[in-house]
Amino acid sequence: MIILKLLKHTKKLRNLGVLTKEGQIKLMSIKATLLKHLKEEGGKFFILFSGKERRNKKLKEALEVFAKDLESASGFVFGFFDRCDKGAPGANLSRNSETLFTIIRDRIRNEENFLYGKYKELNKL
Repeated sequence: MIILKLLKHTKKLRNLGVLTKEGQIKLMSIKATLLKHLKEEGGKFFILFSGKERRNKKLKEALEVFAKDLESASGFVFGFFDRCDKGAPGANLSRNSETLFTIIRDRIRNEENFLYGKYKELNKL
């Protein structure tokens, strides 16, 4: 599962340090995994709720919040990796990587705690 892979990679990156050679390799692995996940999530996951939100105001509001959150998180993630590709200064890279870790952790927590549970509830999986 992509989410578990991301958590594992971010923990390992923290231990390695983002400025080490091994950390840079791990960071690029995280980049590929995270970008794939964000694209899939934005393109597929919300489609699964399609139509159900019209009958459920609370679900509609929650999905709107999650969509805005996804847009914000994606903006930071894409910007972070763009700066990495351009050779951002080390101090900024270290500080911004902590923000990246927080975004990943919070995003996963939100998905697990609400979206997947709500999807299962609505679809009786």
